[in-house]
Amino acid sequence: MRDRVAVELVIADGSGPRRWAGRRATVEWLPYIPQSQFTDALSRSHAVYLPVRETGRSAGQMVLVASMEAGLPTLVHPNESLRPYRGEGIEGVDAVEHPLDRLIQMADTTETARRSIRKRWERDFSLGAFSSNVLCALGRMGWPEPTR
Repeated sequence: MRDRVAVELVIADGSGPRRWAGRRATVEWLPYIPQSQFTDALSRSHAVYLPVRETGRSAGQMVLVASMEAGLPTLVHPNESLRPYRGEGIEGVDAVEHPLDRLIQMADTTETARRSIRKRWERDFSLGAFSSNVLCALGRMGWPEPTR
């Protein structure tokens, strides 16, 4: 990808709107946007970088699950709350490692790999998976199976 297209970086931190353009790259800062617009912006991406640092607080899961739903490879900082999501297109980056080269590599992910990421979302993190997990847990506690 590095030799074929310019790098386009979108920063969704609510500090925009603003834009910078160089010879081979552009950076766009988004203002706060509603979830539907965020999902649309995410779906046009090639990779996601989630630099959520360890603070002792759970954070970043919604963006990570949305990137999986879109089939996007994602690079995350070491963070205990995101550890269960690692694997199948979700990679960790060392806190001192520079992420740009890895992101460019990840952006070149094949369509087959993207489908695999999406299948993992569907199997483990979709609403259907959540509902199934809740029903199984209730069943183990002796609740009767719901009728439809």
